[in-house]
Amino acid sequence: MINLTKRLYAVANFAKDGKVIADIGTDHGYIPVYLIQLGTAQKIIASDIGEGPLNRAVASAREYGVEDRIVFSRADGLSGVDRDVDTIIIAGMGGDNIISILDRDRWSLEGPHLVLQPQSRVQKLVLWLYSHGCYVDDAVLVRDFSRMYIVLSVKKSLIPGGITLAEAIAPRALFINRDPLLPDYLHQQVSKLRTMVKGAGSGRANMDEKLQNGRIALIGLERMIEEVEKW
Repeated sequence: MINLTKRLYAVANFAKDGKVIADIGTDHGYIPVYLIQLGTAQKIIASDIGEGPLNRAVASAREYGVEDRIVFSRADGLSGVDRDVDTIIIAGMGGDNIISILDRDRWSLEGPHLVLQPQSRVQKLVLWLYSHGCYVDDAVLVRDFSRMYIVLSVKKSLIPGGITLAEAIAPRALFINRDPLLPDYLHQQVSKLRTMVKGAGSGRANMDEKLQNGRIALIGLERMIEEVEKW
């Protein structure tokens, strides 16, 4: 069995029930190899825009003897993926990039289970997902190589709903699961927001809005810290 980092294992764990899975930006292809080894998926597409990463994915699959059970596609975003997929993985990219990929192929928001691991702009990504009819149904925090990551399980919402600015940073699923890393994560996010609010200038409408939203999110996160301290 291939060994995954904690981050990749958390991503794969959310996707393990998928039958037709697409791993976008597959890089070394470790997640498709792992999911094939689990034996539950019927089809897995390993897609990457770069020739080098895709070659590495093929090499990984060959090393573990599963290259004939994975479909390799050199494509930009979801352009090489058929719409019969039930699970889409996008891990290791910035939030803006993930938004761009999903926005170009809106069908991805209409049914497939999305497993997302943003490297940045978590709040922006989550707010965008909610504004486009999706919701975070589960989430987990992982500390890997001294860095903390958040992995999101996202599904289409049958009932339109909103989310607060603080919840877009720390989804309620983390509280429901009593994620053991949540206290550290909240303190980390509060520290970042305090720095941003303190250093933000004013005078431009967009900066004023960013500052106000930062203050609102900060208040929400501080209340969340009070909540977890009662556990």
